[in-house]
Amino acid sequence: MIGTYNTWLVIVSVAISILASFVALDLASRVVASHSLFAKRSWLIGGAISLGTGIWSTHFIGMLAFLLPMQISYDVPITLVSLLIAILASLFAFYWLSRDVLTLRRLIVGGVLMGIGIFSMHHMGMEAMRMDPPLRYQPILISLSVCIAMAGSAVAIWSAFVFRLETILSAVWKKIGSALVMGIAISGMHYTGMAAAVFAPDSICKVNPQYINTVWLAATIGGFVMMLLLLTMLLFYRAVGKICARPTQAENTSGDANRRAYPGQCGAKARSTSAHPGGRGRATGTSRTGDACRRTHRRPSSNQYAAPGTIATTG
Repeated sequence: MIGTYNTWLVIVSVAISILASFVALDLASRVVASHSLFAKRSWLIGGAISLGTGIWSTHFIGMLAFLLPMQISYDVPITLVSLLIAILASLFAFYWLSRDVLTLRRLIVGGVLMGIGIFSMHHMGMEAMRMDPPLRYQPILISLSVCIAMAGSAVAIWSAFVFRLETILSAVWKKIGSALVMGIAISGMHYTGMAAAVFAPDSICKVNPQYINTVWLAATIGGFVMMLLLLTMLLFYRAVGKICARPTQAENTSGDANRRAYPGQCGAKARSTSAHPGGRGRATGTSRTGDACRRTHRRPSSNQYAAPGTIATTG
């Protein structure tokens, strides 16, 4: 049994995967910048939900775009399990990015594990159709889809790790390019896996018919996910804007904690005045504050984390 695709829904699924990839690259820097455990965990969970939902919606809208000469429905519990798998795989990716060092071994292990998670999400989503006889898969194409998932995951982890310490404006075009690569890889894995599926001529779907217009369902899911991703990105830039807009005296009082969140953006020399009990003020010199700032933002050694474009090779 041969199926066809709704071109517009395919375009929507690819667009969501690219947008989700861009949001993930931005959120990676926010996870690293968070100093408190509560803030770090909040960004980890929020980023995992946004990225996982984006990856899952790419997959599910891609399935809705697939048209067969028969009624297709989806088992809701199994579909929700596939969404949970996508979120857990994304949570693992963000946790991996929060590490101080990305060695080649960690990159490979992270790419393999996240790729397996994405493939498991795809396979679980396909099983939600509950076809009879069961689906069969072409070994070469299904193996290729697994390799694409692992390679795309490794590229995603490497890109997010490299760009996580750069300023927002300096890395915007790099992030856009990386998001395009990541989004195409996510979509490529899905559609390669779909091409590997073999539907028997007498196949039937054992899920009770739901009689829902697939185009409207895909549009609803796509619109909701895009709103979620845009809202997440808005919250990210709002948080960054508040940090960069705080006054200099507050920065000195907190020990330049805000500027430590974004290396390279320490700003001009800080000046502050502290009052003595007698009412006379003493101006603190700029050299001491400047030295503290330089100590805070000194260039990290090569064994701490990989510089942009490189990966540490030690274990």
